[in-house]
Amino acid sequence: MQRGRKAEGLVPRVFDLERDAQAGAAHCDGQLSRERMIPHGPRHRGVSEAEGGGSGVPGHLRTVELPRQGAGEPVLGQRSGGPKLREHERNAAAERCAGAECRRLAHEEALGAIMAILLHDIGHGPFSHALEHSIVSGMPHELISDIFMDRLNTKFNNQLELALAIFRDNYPKRFLHQLVSSQLDVDRLDYLKRDSYFTGVSEGSIGTERIIKMFEVSNDQLVAEAKATYSIENFLVARRLMYWQVYLHKTVLAAENMLVSILKRARWISTRGGDLFTTPSLGRFLKNDYNQQMFLDDPSLLASFASLDDFDIMTSIKVWVDSSDKTLSQLCSDLINRRLWRIKMQDTPIDDLTLNEYLSKVKDRYQVGYEDAPFFIASGVVENRAYDPNFSTINVILRNGESVDVTKASGRLALQYLAEPTRKFYLCYPKALDHHTNTP
Repeated sequence: MQRGRKAEGLVPRVFDLERDAQAGAAHCDGQLSRERMIPHGPRHRGVSEAEGGGSGVPGHLRTVELPRQGAGEPVLGQRSGGPKLREHERNAAAERCAGAECRRLAHEEALGAIMAILLHDIGHGPFSHALEHSIVSGMPHELISDIFMDRLNTKFNNQLELALAIFRDNYPKRFLHQLVSSQLDVDRLDYLKRDSYFTGVSEGSIGTERIIKMFEVSNDQLVAEAKATYSIENFLVARRLMYWQVYLHKTVLAAENMLVSILKRARWISTRGGDLFTTPSLGRFLKNDYNQQMFLDDPSLLASFASLDDFDIMTSIKVWVDSSDKTLSQLCSDLINRRLWRIKMQDTPIDDLTLNEYLSKVKDRYQVGYEDAPFFIASGVVENRAYDPNFSTINVILRNGESVDVTKASGRLALQYLAEPTRKFYLCYPKALDHHTNTP
């Protein structure tokens, strides 16, 4: 089994482009002649750490092209007028990329990875995950991110081809995609530490730098040295605690469900021809449902989505406090004045009898009809699973070169426990209902 490579040639090079730029030229060992290299392509052995200035190859690294998945599609990194490799040459390049000479990252690969990391969540709308399906239903933010990146790629003359390949997990060096999306990706390492700082929840503080320093590559998979096991344990424990104390906190869930109910009511009014104040971009999405093909066919649709932010939502909600629609006005008034809903959590699903009981209370308390009452009630389930081996695994590499799952490397029951999902079912409703008795 191939021994893992030290992270010195991987992640630090991803985050140190300036040093890459200063390296000057790519080191070429002669296996590919300069006549067979294509500018901006996605695959190459990489940049030599020590010999970058002595090869004579121009500093803007030339690389070998590789086709996308799917016949007839454009080649990643191909530019007009550039030579194309024959099939046997592409195969030979692919074989070499599995060898030691391809393990280091070229400047373009580092730049592509950074762009994919920074842009992978660009498809999030206002209030991020809270309104994931309230503004554009049926389209996850990852799909919108893909459309954004594709549009940017066109605008910047295909300079995001490599970033798109990494983002879509089409790039031969698969470990680069793991930096973008995995259970130990850069995003998770970033938001845990950042959110811990800004919320004051110290349990989210993790040794990000140490984990990154311990990264290696084994068999084209991102792994960590065995001595990073305890740092990874701390990361997983911190992730679990942050979800209970911050992301899935009762107050957060209550506020998010109120926000979702408000948008649902606003959409209900707008789709029935009601006159409702909104910002232009928000109004467009409240009145219509859009799918992926519509986003691809109408460039103005993506521009409207890009112009949306939290202010569009909160400005509209402030105005809706005085709406003629009684339900919308009450919901918005409660949120703006921080009369947050009560939330009850339990280990079993909320039964229909309980739901109907609270719907009856809403009808009596706010004098609304049964079609309006559901906007005041929310129920659902939340799950906290710090480590999901079914999604992807976090592997550590032992001294003998064997790559094993972190739960096996640790040998501690605590990590195995973190892989088990914890589900809580919740019921959300206005606190005023606690003191309300249904009229006979």
